[in-house]
Amino acid sequence: MYQIVDNRNTMAQKNAEIAKRLDEALAARNKLYEANRQHTREVYQMKQQIKSLEEEKTQLQEQLQTTQACKYSNST
Repeated sequence: MYQIVDNRNTMAQKNAEIAKRLDEALAARNKLYEANRQHTREVYQMKQQIKSLEEEKTQLQEQLQTTQACKYSNST
């Protein structure tokens, strides 16, 4: 009889340990998931900044060409 009670206690302890480890693993997975989402957001923002800078560069190059064309036409 005592062995049955002892086995039940051991089983309960093992189940509690398994549950604790599972909770820790799930918490770690959730942290990893959130870090991945944050990384994805940062990469997206960087790509948007690059796109914006490239558009600004194109506009500035067009303005420079227009200015140079005007200078050239005024000097001739």
